[in-house]
Amino acid sequence: MKNTAILARWLISRRKEILVVEVMSYLQNVRSYCPVLFNHSVAVANFSLKLSHLNGVNDHIRQNIVKAALLHDIGKITLDKAIIHKKVLFRTRSGSR
Repeated sequence: MKNTAILARWLISRRKEILVVEVMSYLQNVRSYCPVLFNHSVAVANFSLKLSHLNGVNDHIRQNIVKAALLHDIGKITLDKAIIHKKVLFRTRSGSR
């Protein structure tokens, strides 16, 4: 929850350029639907924020990077939770794992 609060403060502090209401609304929907997916999205966004900061990315581009990180799995909210949580071993073309 600490990461969520830090990220929310960072987003709100830049709200003139970020669609905070839409992003936060999406995140609330994800949190309600699948907490694991929500935590993953927040973790990816925090990692992206830190990495872009360490690499000297300017604030405007960093905002877009964080938005993209938060929304990168948006399509998964249309999937059944059983599919999201399913652990699958993928096979190569030859059939081996």
